[in-house]
Amino acid sequence: MGKPKFPTLHRHLFHTGLLLVAAGLPLSNFLMSLGQILLLISWLVGKQWRHAVTGFFRNPLALSITAIYFLHVVGLIYTTDFHYAADDLRIKLPLLLLPLILTTSPAIENNWFERILHVFICAVLVSCLSSFAAFFWWGPDRVVDVRDLSLYISHIRFALMMCLSVFVIVYFLSRPRTMVAKMLYLTMAGVLIATLFLLESMTGLTVLVLASFFMMLRWVIYRYRGRFRWLYAALAVMCLVLPAWYVVGVVRTYYSMPVDAPDMEHAESQTPRGNPYFHDAANPARENGHPIYMYICYNELEQAWNERALLRIPGQDRKGHDLQMTLIRFLSSKGLRKDSDGVASLTSTEIKAIENGVANAHYLGHANVGSRIERICWEWDRYRTTGEADGHSVSLRLELWKTSSHLIRMSPLFGIGTGDIDQEFRAEFTRMKTTLSPRWQLRRPHNQYISITVTLGVFGLLVFVFGLLYPLSIRIVRPDYLYVAFLVIALLSMINEDTLETQAGVTFFAFFNTLLLFRHKANHTPKPAER
Repeated sequence: MGKPKFPTLHRHLFHTGLLLVAAGLPLSNFLMSLGQILLLISWLVGKQWRHAVTGFFRNPLALSITAIYFLHVVGLIYTTDFHYAADDLRIKLPLLLLPLILTTSPAIENNWFERILHVFICAVLVSCLSSFAAFFWWGPDRVVDVRDLSLYISHIRFALMMCLSVFVIVYFLSRPRTMVAKMLYLTMAGVLIATLFLLESMTGLTVLVLASFFMMLRWVIYRYRGRFRWLYAALAVMCLVLPAWYVVGVVRTYYSMPVDAPDMEHAESQTPRGNPYFHDAANPARENGHPIYMYICYNELEQAWNERALLRIPGQDRKGHDLQMTLIRFLSSKGLRKDSDGVASLTSTEIKAIENGVANAHYLGHANVGSRIERICWEWDRYRTTGEADGHSVSLRLELWKTSSHLIRMSPLFGIGTGDIDQEFRAEFTRMKTTLSPRWQLRRPHNQYISITVTLGVFGLLVFVFGLLYPLSIRIVRPDYLYVAFLVIALLSMINEDTLETQAGVTFFAFFNTLLLFRHKANHTPKPAER
């Protein structure tokens, strides 16, 4: 293919649209939408419709990456809620439009390709710096949830973009650069990784670790032929072993914490003020080894708390949890009794922390990845013993996955249809008598593979997975470093999140899946797939 035949204005629209999408992904849904509109305008004006559409439908690779959208259209045949289905298809429209536009447009020149990547990295860094600015401006005591420091988009989608940006930086570092440029890139990577820790993004950190392990191992096996091959292989394994060792250590410490066993024989029955204590020695729930349901005087607790705090009992903390339960857990974590004296011993800083949803004194001023792992352990213990999952990300997912499994068994082959997932989830919550309160009865399973299976059945899941993996095997494409890194990130993210159910998520996937896959089409000749 020679030089593009687009008129200059149309080509400018095309490039501007790409840059706006790249900049808008971590910063603005409006910019994302505007960029896609400009891409569509440039495509409509600069193309002959019949040849473009015909070429698209003759391209098996293009069809494979848009197959899941067409399958959602087919799912309209057996859906009942067409309003929800239409909205779902609207959100997923980038899965069709971006491949259609980019695969039938002239190839993107390499200098423009690098500009797009640089704009994306810079936009992600702007969002990272905004997160740090918000953290220091608000102060740690006023941050209710560190994930709220992702100011522009969902913290999970933001984490995935940071992960991809790290690998894009590695791509640029592998090319000839000055020492100053390399130091600048390394600084950028450091800011990205630091932001993942600031947000305590377990999804982002897990994806980064697993993707790094895979990409290093792939490089050692298929690319590197030097004398230090086994050394680099060992480094790749260490990328996996060291984080796993840290996680195991935190979990082991959590479960080996000394346990303060309730002694009902000598338990006091009244507070110093003569009010009765409530004791439930059989309940295994603990904070820092101290039993939660011992020495509780609800009347004193409520009265003493309401005299000191802005948020009142009964009510919720700023994370949406029951405020009284947060207070009881916090006092238990300090080994205090849940009465007037216990509340009186709290400092003003601790009062504010409890209002912000901090349920353990150990997390106060020490929020980090380790404490996040401990909170996950606590979530699991609570869900295992009580079945309660409200407001807790891991146990909530387990409850949603259980609900999804019931729906899959109802319609295993072709699913429940494109538009019925909302009403079927609602009905299933009622049938299974879920412990989730209405606020937390979400309508998606937070797992893209499960979501596809619920909606389109096992058949839809197979088509979806085929569309993801087919580009790696087709003979006319060369899956290079950037595309493989992106695909690994996307595949991993879909285990823990409905990546394709939001505007930011679906645009992120469709944009980079198409951009990275077809950037070589100008000079590509058929040859065996490069591994």
